[in-house]
Amino acid sequence: NEELEKQVEELTTSSTHNAEQMQEAAYNLEQWVYYNEGQQKIITDLQTQVTTLTEESCSKSAELQDDISKLTGDIETLSTEKIKLDDELSALKDQNVDSSRK
Repeated sequence: NEELEKQVEELTTSSTHNAEQMQEAAYNLEQWVYYNEGQQKIITDLQTQVTTLTEESCSKSAELQDDISKLTGDIETLSTEKIKLDDELSALKDQNVDSSRK
């Protein structure tokens, strides 16, 4: 009888210890899930930021390409105008030289 009581006590102690370990494991699992959810939110937020920045970058790149095209057109126009003005200046110089000779 005493032996049985000792075994019951050991089983009760062992069972209590196992229950405590299971509670601790459940708590640790809950904390891990909570941490994992937080990490997933951070990852999702970062993915959203990357998508937004990529879209903004593509938009800015397209705007810059348009600006470059416009500036290139302006440069070509100005170059053409400069050639015309250089030709007119040369013609005026030639007329001035001719007038001076007369």
